[in-house]
Amino acid sequence: MATHRAVPFLSMVVASAVAAAVPLLRPPEYALSFLYFTFLYSAMAVGWTILGGFTGYLSFGHVAFLGIGGYTAALASLTLLPSAGLGPPASLALLMLLGGVVAAAVALVVGAPLLRLRGPYFTVGSLLFVKVLAVLVLNTPFLGGGAGLWLPMPPLDITGLRRLVYFATLGLAGLAVLVAWRIQHSKVGLGLRAIREDEDVAAGLAVDTLRLKLIALCASAAITGMAGAVYAFERGNIYVETMFDLNISVLVVLSALLGGAGHWAGPLLGASLVRILDEFLGVYVGKETARVLFGLMLALVMLFRPKGMLVPATAVGWTRNLKPSAKETQDVAAT
Repeated sequence: MATHRAVPFLSMVVASAVAAAVPLLRPPEYALSFLYFTFLYSAMAVGWTILGGFTGYLSFGHVAFLGIGGYTAALASLTLLPSAGLGPPASLALLMLLGGVVAAAVALVVGAPLLRLRGPYFTVGSLLFVKVLAVLVLNTPFLGGGAGLWLPMPPLDITGLRRLVYFATLGLAGLAVLVAWRIQHSKVGLGLRAIREDEDVAAGLAVDTLRLKLIALCASAAITGMAGAVYAFERGNIYVETMFDLNISVLVVLSALLGGAGHWAGPLLGASLVRILDEFLGVYVGKETARVLFGLMLALVMLFRPKGMLVPATAVGWTRNLKPSAKETQDVAAT
């Protein structure tokens, strides 16, 4: 295995093994909570980069898939799970599966028209998608409207619940990395990067750009929808304001861009840094001020560090220049 693949891959294996052993050390509840939210944001940031990083389509609408996954999980908890007779781990796994499938299905429907937009038009369209969904939920009685929905409490104490969510989010982050890694090193990934470099040229070489973008959006939405299901399960109650919160989108995009959105490892690095900053700023300057600072930080990263923090890793050979050649682009078109 080439160095640019072996080092990040082996690092991930070691980090995952260490993370899986953390609950055995009986850490403080706060530490466990901090870690599983870090895994959750890591999964969403890696999922986002499958579309936003690999193709360059800047989406601020991914929080819509978080909301779809969350509301799917809530409805399934209220209607399906009571008669299913499943234990908490199996119930959560089923909710995540349903959240991911429904989010991917919605992405397939809305993606066909939305992905025909480019640049700022796509970004604005993704924001409108969030707003339209939020209004629909607010005005749909069986989704709880403004009162939200309450999920049945699983038969677990608080420590058991947090450990279950910890392993679920760790597994989801691992799944997101595997999906992103597989796509990145496939012809689909080559096609996505060709779109990012110059979509018109890629289309001119007979690459089916809309199909590739739809694949990326659906994979990205599925991961985010699964994250929404875990989020709803952990909270126990969901509201439009929390499940369609654009501040979450800002943090996810910032995580991906800060770390390096062109490679699956970048969002992991960025999400860890952003989570630490979020906790620190939330305590010392307050949530509202922190939101302003994160918005400012996102603008600065986009202006001065658009390739993120993985550039040094590329320089020492841990990652490679992923710009596809013309021959590789033609190979994608031929498949």
